[in-house]
Parts: sequence; C-alpha cells; structure tokens
Amino acid sequence: MMNVNLSKSASKLPPCKLFIGGEYLEGLTGTLLPVVNPATGEKICDVPAASTLDVDRAVKAARKAFDEGPWGKMNASARGKLIRKFAELL
Repeated sequence: MMNVNLSKSASKLPPCKLFIGGEYLEGLTGTLLPVVNPATGEKICDVPAASTLDVDRAVKAARKAFDEGPWGKMNASARGKLIRKFAELL
C-alpha cells in the first residue's frame, strides 16, 4: 500500500476549481468546502461546492464530448478493452 505524506504545507494550497468541458472553472456560487484528512483532522485544501447550474454545465459538456468525441463513436467492445487497459495501468 502506498504511504502518502500530507505535510502542513498542504493546508496552504489555493482553492481548486471545477473541471468542466476541458477547462478549470470557478464554481458559480463561489462557495468553498474544506477537505479534511480524516486521520488527522487537518485541513488539506478547499474545493468548490458545485451548484445545480455547475452540474448542468458539466452534464452538457459530457454529453457534447460523448456525441462529438471518439468515445461515443467507439463500439462497446473497443471501449471495454480500453477500460481494461486503464485498470491494468492502475
């Protein structure tokens, strides 16, 4: 099992952004949620709270990527082989 060392400097990370449609975007509400290391209670960073409008943006971007990108044009067998390859790499 990999041992991850989250130093105190990790709590000074800048807020993260939402990844939607290939871009890092601010959440529409600007609300941030703290991410806490459950083993230590130490705050790691803040992440945006995605609103329903943010989720709608993400779903529309995913639909567009599926409809227009290579994944949606791939047959199920080819997608399965690719997913298995990803799993092997993990």
